[in-house]
Amino acid sequence: MSRSSRKISDTPDGSNEQKFEEIIRFLFTDLSTSETTNFFPALWALAIHDESVARKMHSIYKTERDYLAESIASLRPDLSRKDIDLLAVFASASIEGHTLYIGHRYDRQSSTMEIANMAVRCIIDLVRRFEPEQAPL
Repeated sequence: MSRSSRKISDTPDGSNEQKFEEIIRFLFTDLSTSETTNFFPALWALAIHDESVARKMHSIYKTERDYLAESIASLRPDLSRKDIDLLAVFASASIEGHTLYIGHRYDRQSSTMEIANMAVRCIIDLVRRFEPEQAPL
């Protein structure tokens, strides 16, 4: 995660839920930048053909998932580590999947904040309502 997103969680103001919302919105906003739109699809393509690139890509995404998991754990300390990690994977994949729609100069870039707000509501609701028995065995 970037320094900007790390600063969100280190800020003493706001509830854990507000901080999690800010993180999700930050990630969506980042998806619409030309740097992210250009870099990550190229990284995905290279990772298919180069094992060392694939390892680095997985490391980058693990860092993001760990950061999301940390935020989820602050909201739901009653969940197991496995369930928290599953929620983090789902949140990360849900956010990253929007790259093809809200990326720089893509057809829904102008809707980034509206889509981010929908995602915040959906992901926060999932985290609040998640029951361990919903997780696969």
